[in-house]
Amino acid sequence: MPKQTIEIDVPEGYEIGDTHSLIYFKKKEPEFIEIRAYLVKTDHDGLVYCSVQKGWDIPELVAKQESFVKWLDQDWRKVEI
Repeated sequence: MPKQTIEIDVPEGYEIGDTHSLIYFKKKEPEFIEIRAYLVKTDHDGLVYCSVQKGWDIPELVAKQESFVKWLDQDWRKVEI
């Protein structure tokens, strides 16, 4: 059986799901990461905004860095990616 290609317009905020031969639209769920922001002092006496990602970086290690200045967020913030 020859293959066929079809073109479908997907509404904004949805994605195509596929169950065998049934094609349907499902609402696209946003993806988030959690971050916590801090300031770092540079060699040129400037401040740089940085962040750590929950689960990947350890905030306690950041606070021990020599260039660490202060936390901007005390709580984790969800950021949509």
